[in-house]
Amino acid sequence: MFFTDNSGSVSATPGDSSFKTDTTTVTLNANNVTDATYTTSEGKSGSYQDGDTITIGASTAIGDTITVKLQGKDADGQTVSATYKYTKKDPAATSTAYAKKPSAWSNLYAYVYVDDSSATTLKENAKWPGEPMTQVASGDTCGKDDEYKYEIPDDLEGSNTRIIFNDGNATNTQKYPADTTEGVDAAGLKIDGNYAWDGNTSSGTWEARNCVVIPTKSVKIDQGDYSVDLSNGVTT
Repeated sequence: MFFTDNSGSVSATPGDSSFKTDTTTVTLNANNVTDATYTTSEGKSGSYQDGDTITIGASTAIGDTITVKLQGKDADGQTVSATYKYTKKDPAATSTAYAKKPSAWSNLYAYVYVDDSSATTLKENAKWPGEPMTQVASGDTCGKDDEYKYEIPDDLEGSNTRIIFNDGNATNTQKYPADTTEGVDAAGLKIDGNYAWDGNTSSGTWEARNCVVIPTKSVKIDQGDYSVDLSNGVTT
């Protein structure tokens, strides 16, 4: 005997996330519902069909969050609804993980994924064990000399982004956070900005890292008889 799932639902793709462009496009989904509608905190609203798209962000300031609410009626006439949040981020801002390599590890990798139980496809930076971290370069204003770093890809940034550090061995991996004593995979560490792990695999710390930005006071460009000095204005 086979049963067909006729339950109704409304959803949006992508789910809760962030974006660094002026606007972003959201696809609205309606499964086995009628009278599907949407509203946004930017003041837009209307009815929609499964697969329709809306553009959000134009009237929202950097740092603010847009709320999209969806609603529809299932086959029994019951209301189904869903709410999603999208944060508009500074295009110049980054989310970067810094870490010290444990002395027993030969390599340091970062596996990054989006923790979204409603997603049909797992969003990750690469298949396990992820991607290698790079040693912090001299002069880095945020990292320390004995640390490694990994910048979170733009399409993975958001409030549900997580990271697991590991030694890069796909079959016998040492990792942090480590599995539970029962062998269950531990959830990754949440990252929504610049954070640092101290490399301690048993009782490590995972803390926000405040980066120092060194402003440029003067830039001078000389080419032939043309000179631009940003500290004193434009001269020729």
